[in-house]
Amino acid sequence: MASNESLIKQIDKLKSPLATSSLSQTNQPLFQVITQLIDILRGTIGNIDVTIGGGGGGGGGLADQQYITWINNLANLPNSRVAVAGTGITLDLSVAGQITISSTATGGSQWSVLTNGDVDNPELIYADGDVIMVET
Repeated sequence: MASNESLIKQIDKLKSPLATSSLSQTNQPLFQVITQLIDILRGTIGNIDVTIGGGGGGGGGLADQQYITWINNLANLPNSRVAVAGTGITLDLSVAGQITISSTATGGSQWSVLTNGDVDNPELIYADGDVIMVET
């Protein structure tokens, strides 16, 4: 488990190789930006509560977060839910870090205008000025 203090120590270690590199002589603006980014990160970590590691103990760990998975992982992630592909839905997991959700249209129903049934000269049937439609 990493705490704010250990993260700050790791961030502080970034300044030493940066200071001894030739970047300060070869590209002073880039050197200054990187130095400022390190300082901002260090200040931000110092102002927030960071817990990285297992979910045991006082909570706030990864196991306490909510996840959507494609396999049942309730033993390790008690707040996880499994994404299940419904009818006409496929989940493609072939690309690392990505789930592609595809669907195919199923037959379903269609709406047809109701006529008098005359094949040669059909007439629409109305009710209160609206054409009557039927679901087939």
